[in-house]
Parts: sequence; structure tokens; C-alpha cells
Amino acid sequence: ERVTRELQMYRDFAARYGVELYVGNLPELSWNRQLYKPGRYEAYLGIVKNALGPTPFLNLRTFLPDELFFDVAHPTWEGAIRVSRAVGSFMEPHRRAKLKASDRR
Repeated sequence: ERVTRELQMYRDFAARYGVELYVGNLPELSWNRQLYKPGRYEAYLGIVKNALGPTPFLNLRTFLPDELFFDVAHPTWEGAIRVSRAVGSFMEPHRRAKLKASDRR
């Protein structure tokens, strides 16, 4: 319930102020992913996606190999560049579609 409530607050805020909202989860090391009990992460992801509704969501959980992490949470320079490019590539078609829709009005 908390996740759903908090994500709805973000969606409401973005809508109120005309902000485009994109949500993504960050890459995780392989051994960190293995710490989750079976099915737990998938259940969480289902709750998040459901609560986000039509909000674009980018799942980067398995995006980087372990060697592109500087420490347990932060990517190396190369890893950060890859993540940034992936986020930009993800956002661009959504932004283009939104611009096209606003041009038709």
C-alpha cells in the first residue's frame, strides 16, 4: 500500500505541474539480485508497475555486468555512461510521441 500511495503522489504532482514523469530502477550487482527470496522482486515490480499506470518505466536491474560497478551501488564511469545513454534512449520516443500529440491540438 505504501508504494502505491507514494507513487500516486508522484503521479499527481507531475500531472498538477505539467511535469513529464519517467520512472526507472537502477542496475544491481548480480550477487545483490540473488539475495532476494524467489518471487519477491517480481511481486514488488508488479506492484510498482500497477501503481505507475501509464507512466513510462525503465527496468535497469540487470543492465550492467558486475565489472561495470565501482562499488556495491555505483557504476564505473563507463557504466554510468551506458546507463545515461539507455535512459536517454528510453525517454526520447516517449517525448517525441508527446510532442506529436501536442502539435495535433
